[in-house]
Amino acid sequence: MDFTNPPMMDRQDLRDFKKSIDLGFRDFSRAYGDSLESFFDPLLYFLVWFEKILVAAPWPV
Repeated sequence: MDFTNPPMMDRQDLRDFKKSIDLGFRDFSRAYGDSLESFFDPLLYFLVWFEKILVAAPWPV
């Protein structure tokens, strides 16, 4: 492999590779998306609450 001549994939192979990754991610997100989202909900609530505190706090001059 040469730096000026990188390896090339066939367009169809690259498209199939992309589709398989997309389908795998879609299946994963459909299977575990709700549980992952509910797992991180407390963190979201905390970060929103903390942001509101910081926005309402007076700025030091």
